[in-house]
Amino acid sequence: MIPCRRRDFTQLFELVIWKGAPGDWSIRGSFRGREHHRSRRCPHVQSRAIVMSLSEQLVEIATELAIEAKGNVADLERKLSAIETAKSEIEARLRTGKHALERLSGFVSMRGSDLQCPRCWINNGFTASLRSIGGDTKMTHNFRCNTCESDFNLQPEGKTKEI
Repeated sequence: MIPCRRRDFTQLFELVIWKGAPGDWSIRGSFRGREHHRSRRCPHVQSRAIVMSLSEQLVEIATELAIEAKGNVADLERKLSAIETAKSEIEARLRTGKHALERLSGFVSMRGSDLQCPRCWINNGFTASLRSIGGDTKMTHNFRCNTCESDFNLQPEGKTKEI
C-alpha cells in the first residue's frame, strides 16, 4: 500500500490499450474515485494505481467522449440516410402538388383508342395506357395502368354516378 497524505479529491485510473485490426486502436479505462485523507496509510490505494492530475483526468474524459462519439457514427449515418430518403419523397410529393393543376389542364383521357392513366399524368407528367383486366361486370369496367400498375374501376358509359 502507498501512504496517502493529500486531502483533495483525485481519481485512480487503470488504463488498457487494446489493438484489434491493423490501425484499429482502442483505449479502455476505468475510474475509481477516492478521497484522500490524513491517515498515514490509505487502504484504498494499490501499487498499480496511478493518481492522475486534473489535466490528465480531463484528457481521459475527452478520450471517453471521443470513443462514445465514434461508437454512435454508424447509427447516426443510418438515421441520416433515412431522413434523406424521406426528404426526397416529400420533395417529390411537393413538386407533384405544385404542378397538379397545371397538369390537369393538359390531361387527355383518350389517345386514339387507348384510355390514359390519370395518375401517371398528374404525378409524373407522362402518358401511359390503361389495359382492361378481368372482373368486368355490367356495373364496372376494371383497368390497370401498364406503367404504375394502378387499378381503376370505371362505370360503363351511360351510367350515372351517385354523389
